[in-house]
Amino acid sequence: PANRADADLLRAYLTQCRQELVTRFTQRLYEQDKPSKWWMSFSKRKFMNIASVGTTM
Repeated sequence: PANRADADLLRAYLTQCRQELVTRFTQRLYEQDKPSKWWMSFSKRKFMNIASVGTTM
């Protein structure tokens, strides 16, 4: 950015992009009552010594 105003504008734009991305990403990850094929593999094993929700290990 050439000056402080441009830097602030860019910072605000990137913040807005990040917030929108998180909103859309979480809606996609946690669709209503459907298991995600991308996250199902984590339901079968421990990750960081933590059993996933709904499993007994």
